[in-house]
Formats: sequence, structure tokens, C-alpha cells
Amino acid sequence: RVAELSARVLDLQTRLAVTTTQPNVYYELDATDPSLPYTLGRGTFGDYLINMARGTNIGAQVGEGWVQISAEDILVSNPEFILLGDVYAGITPESVPTRPGWAALDAVQNGHVFPFNDDLMSRPTSRLVDGFEALVRLIHPEVFQD
Repeated sequence: RVAELSARVLDLQTRLAVTTTQPNVYYELDATDPSLPYTLGRGTFGDYLINMARGTNIGAQVGEGWVQISAEDILVSNPEFILLGDVYAGITPESVPTRPGWAALDAVQNGHVFPFNDDLMSRPTSRLVDGFEALVRLIHPEVFQD
């Protein structure tokens, strides 16, 4: 099992070696308060995976651990991808543009707002490899065009 997981990670890293972009990614953990939602800060499993997937986690600029980020900081960062780890709470990609100012975000404009299974980002198990692959497929789908 370990060999299989290692091979999958190596394959993804090899595919990513040709990428030239590192888009801004906002990962939402909990938007109970949409003006101050929780996200992944520096040092979290999700931050590590976003970086491995050649994305830039905008939550890393806020602090370490699971942190709150202001809606203003999200708007200024203008993420190219929004990943909703809080879909279990009823948050949908369709609800994101209804937040004040969010309809103008690149992620919204380009249809890059996606539900994401938070179990693949926050649990230190072999599922992290699945999370890494899911991130790569969303952020850099071009590396799978064979």
C-alpha cells in the first residue's frame, strides 16, 4: 500500500514539473460568518497539499493553523480557485457569488468554485494522497491531458 501511494505522489509531482503557474487558492473550512470565514493557515495539512499541488494558499498569509480570514483579504487576494470544504454545512458553489463583492472574483468569473471533500485535506491518513490528486485535478487539469 505504501509503495502504491508513493508511486501516485511521484506521478503527480512528475506531471506538475511542467507547470508554469501557481494560482491563488482559497480553501473554505467554515463560512458560518461569511465576513470572517475559517480557512487553512500555514502549517496545516491542507496548506502543505495546496503548495504541493502548485497552488498558493491565500490563508497562509493570515497565520498558522486553522485561521479566520476577512472577506476583504479574500477579495484583495482575488483567488483563482475557491474550494469549499464546508459543503457539509450547506455551502454551495452557487451561494458564493451572492456574498458582497465575491461575484467579481476571478474564481467566480471563471467557474472555478468547487465543493471539496474536507476529509481529504484535514485527516492525517492515506487519504491525503487522494486530496493531493484531487487538488491537482482542479488546479492544474492540463497535466492530465495526455
